[in-house]
Amino acid sequence: MSNHAMVTASQFDPAQLTFRDLICHYGTGRVIHIVGRGASKQIQYRFGIQTEIGDFEVHEWMKLVRALIEQAGEEPLQQRLVELVEHEMPWLHRDFERQLQALELHARRIFENPEWVSYEKFNKEVAHECESKQ
Repeated sequence: MSNHAMVTASQFDPAQLTFRDLICHYGTGRVIHIVGRGASKQIQYRFGIQTEIGDFEVHEWMKLVRALIEQAGEEPLQQRLVELVEHEMPWLHRDFERQLQALELHARRIFENPEWVSYEKFNKEVAHECESKQ
């Protein structure tokens, strides 16, 4: 069962995390009271990603997933996922949205799932790129 508590990246050793720990279950949003009451109350809105190990602020989650990608040497896979998202999801207009989507796919290890609609095409292209670099 998921831990719904807000957590920070500093609470975890990235070397001990797995992609499974960081799979995005859903996005979260929380209002955080800063100071004051009534009309003078100041609030802030926090966007997060709910994972198996807690609710991370979006940028912290992205940083952790990127660290796992780097540890695994999967930067070329991530770049291909970004390109796929840019091509296949034109409704994502901002670079941030495309990067986030590609990281969600990577954490989910979508490229290892034979039921994924782009499985064959994606893996064929990645294999071809690896062969041409040798």
